[in-house]
Amino acid sequence: MSIQNPLWQVHNALWSLLESDSEFTTAVPSMNRIKYTSTTDRYPDKDNTLDADFPCLRIRSIGGVPRPHRTSNSSMIELKWSIEVFSGDRRFSDDAQRFMDVWWAIYKALVNWQAYLYNFTWDGNAFKVRYCRASEVEDRLTKQELHYRQNGWQSVWIGDTDIWFTTTDLTS
Repeated sequence: MSIQNPLWQVHNALWSLLESDSEFTTAVPSMNRIKYTSTTDRYPDKDNTLDADFPCLRIRSIGGVPRPHRTSNSSMIELKWSIEVFSGDRRFSDDAQRFMDVWWAIYKALVNWQAYLYNFTWDGNAFKVRYCRASEVEDRLTKQELHYRQNGWQSVWIGDTDIWFTTTDLTS
């Protein structure tokens, strides 16, 4: 994988954005952050889990909308992503409150997106993120998709990020 690829740069910047928030790093230990950018771990999801494995969180790319020639001199990709939180607990007790702590930390971090998603370069050319937004959040009490034997609260944040390029940089 090329870390210079604009899509990877934005994906990694989303992680940096979350991990810059001290409430997030307190609520989600680093061992519980499921990252699909590893160069060695082909299957970062855990097959078996313990209470210490929760809450856990992952960021996934869920598609996008390519918009070449969006303006007379620029092109754009609307990159769609999800931030998924798994609580491993069905209760709203002190332990389960960690779930809402993560929810709050994600919200706070996303408000600060402009501090982390800006002024990137690819192949010597500048590109910009002009918008990063969570469009909806769905919380549900379920048997969790990530850990089939684990029940608990799950929160799925759906969002998108507008990545803008100068069209001539893409065609030269």
